[in-house]
Amino acid sequence: MASDFFYFISSLPLLRFGEKSVLTYGTFLSRSMDCLSEPEVAVLDSLQLCPPPQAVSALPVIEQWYSEETYLRNLVAGYRARSRKQDSGRWQRDSSEYSAQLIKRIEEIMALPNAWEKEQALDLIRWQRLDELGAGHLFDFPTVIVYALRLLILEKRRRREEEAGSRFAAVLVEAGQEQAAKQRVDLE
Repeated sequence: MASDFFYFISSLPLLRFGEKSVLTYGTFLSRSMDCLSEPEVAVLDSLQLCPPPQAVSALPVIEQWYSEETYLRNLVAGYRARSRKQDSGRWQRDSSEYSAQLIKRIEEIMALPNAWEKEQALDLIRWQRLDELGAGHLFDFPTVIVYALRLLILEKRRRREEEAGSRFAAVLVEAGQEQAAKQRVDLE
């Protein structure tokens, strides 16, 4: 089956950083089965944000993503280890990447007041990197891969927001139950 990238990419909803996607990754994969070849769908199904150990891909866009994501994670791990006065070597993976600009941005991000803001800023770096990886690609498989990675970022963010919302709701319910119990005691 020949892939029809133009039709498939045109049918996908626009993804924007910081907004919820109307499309889940599972739905994206099922739609891709209608327009893409089995090997292409298999690539999308195996795609992940976190680079697997010794990640090797025949596709340059995936290879570049994993390489740069490894470098980003190495910088974050190194910064965290230094702040705890520990050796970062055990958390580092091999990477041939280097960016003085990214090192500066990581330092700025790590100075943010809470983990939520730090993670949002790191995801924004990832999103911007996908802009760079997608440059020069319009209606081809690398464009689909960039879209898939963006969708994975949005799904990760959605899960974090749902978890935070669930924890907040649990705290509210617990506080309400304590208040109700106290009022019952006061009434008796």
